[in-house]
Amino acid sequence: MKTESSSNLSSNKGPTLWGILFAPTEQFERMIDRPRFGWALAAMMLVGAIAAALVAYSVALETPIPEEAQMIDPAQIAMGAAFLGFFGGLVGVPVTLLLISLIQKLFLMLFQGEATFRQLFSLNTHLYLFSLLASLIMAVMVLLLGPQAQPDIFPTSLAALVPAEGALRGVLNGIELFALWKLFLTAKGLSILARLSSGKAWTIALILFAGGLFFAGLGGWFSEMAESFQPPQG
Repeated sequence: MKTESSSNLSSNKGPTLWGILFAPTEQFERMIDRPRFGWALAAMMLVGAIAAALVAYSVALETPIPEEAQMIDPAQIAMGAAFLGFFGGLVGVPVTLLLISLIQKLFLMLFQGEATFRQLFSLNTHLYLFSLLASLIMAVMVLLLGPQAQPDIFPTSLAALVPAEGALRGVLNGIELFALWKLFLTAKGLSILARLSSGKAWTIALILFAGGLFFAGLGGWFSEMAESFQPPQG
């Protein structure tokens, strides 16, 4: 009786953020029957918003104030930037997870996968932990190094090791330690949840990863264009 009771308790457990780091396969199997995400989503939103606020605050403090805004206290500008960063992180996390889950669901329809949208959302919510870890490391580096830090570069990415500009810099910034870890687990999770072959699961994961690199490169290109723009002298 005790053995059955403990077995039932174990089967009722949902996936955990701690487990996704050290026992990911077990968490994926739990998501089949218990695709929970409430607490994980709340934690990702809160911590992600705090990390975004810290980076925005630090960057605003180090950014020169335009002449027309010299009367404004730099601390107030930094606090305003932190608020916008916090709000952006708070909203951006669930929107990102919803879009990724929707795209995966569309691919599963094409490849005849069996996972539900809720299972996919649970998967992506827990795997977002790896994106958050990369952002937290970047936030800590910005706080510690101040003006010497590069707030748009992940310290754990190739962009931190290989000098580059523009689109290439953005792409290298997307090839990052935690992103690669997340890529591997996404393929594994899709294979387990959707009952896909390893090849199909990797195809979906790599397409999404390549899409992320494309937008990262596009962002790097736009950033370079903005920095090189010189307003006309009056």
